[in-house]
Amino acid sequence: MHDSRRLEVWKEGVDLAVTVYSLTSAMPRRELFGLTSQIRRAAISVPSNIAEGAGRGGTKEMAHFLRISLGSLAELVSHLLMAVQLRYFTEEELPKQAITTLKKRILRLHDRITGARPCAGRVPGTKYQVPGTKGRVPGHGELVHCGPFPCFFGGSVSRLLRRTSM
Repeated sequence: MHDSRRLEVWKEGVDLAVTVYSLTSAMPRRELFGLTSQIRRAAISVPSNIAEGAGRGGTKEMAHFLRISLGSLAELVSHLLMAVQLRYFTEEELPKQAITTLKKRILRLHDRITGARPCAGRVPGTKYQVPGTKGRVPGHGELVHCGPFPCFFGGSVSRLLRRTSM
């Protein structure tokens, strides 16, 4: 069992959640139990899952909860972009740099403890797949070793993907 408060990635997650709370405070009151709540929950979920993984003590558990925190981060981005489309705030107001940095740090920590990077396998809605999957779609939560290729999470899509026949 590890103290998550000593992890820089957890601290950055908390900082992002605080920033998001501040950002959403200007959203309309009618959204308090709608989009505002969803945005805040996704933001809180990122450091919470990092803390839960660290608290469990094992590398498998930590890797699992780091993947969940990446999912929460993706959900946060989706909600924030929705709020921009609804004109609750501008894209320039989004904490893009903090999100990108946190994503990279979570991936780096995941890589360090497992030696693998979580991959998406086939990219949903396209005819592309992650190199190394040999045409099959990985199972839910399965780790695919991408070798020298960047992963779908945060990597350059043009370098990552290759055309496949479906």
